[in-house]
Amino acid sequence: MSKPRRQDIDRYFRLKESCVDKLIDEGGLLVNSDDLRALSLKTNHLLSKLERTNPFFHPGLDLAVHTIVLVLKSARANAAVDPLPKYLAEVVFAARYFLNVCDLIPDNTPEIGLTDDNAVLRRVLARNQAELVEIFIQA
Repeated sequence: MSKPRRQDIDRYFRLKESCVDKLIDEGGLLVNSDDLRALSLKTNHLLSKLERTNPFFHPGLDLAVHTIVLVLKSARANAAVDPLPKYLAEVVFAARYFLNVCDLIPDNTPEIGLTDDNAVLRRVLARNQAELVEIFIQA
């Protein structure tokens, strides 16, 4: 049996978009404003982990992480209370997912370890594009 290639894993996550959506839906229900505040103080951890990645293997991850960081540092995030708006809950879930080393594909798996993280982050941004644009327009 041959080792899966990055392209195969990327295609798998695109085909399983509804599974990624379900993961995000369920994960967004598990976070609250305390998690949001804790992550807003750990944005340097998100950026540090990003610096250790190879952008060749995970196209778009850098933009996704930087966008998540900006949202976590935004005035709206700072003022958020429970229950969190859906888009903020999903951003918090995505940030936590990215920081978690042992997720669907362990991060230390060569070449493909962050493919699931990339799929989750990029899907959260796509699902919440209108709300996120408002954050950046008002900034």
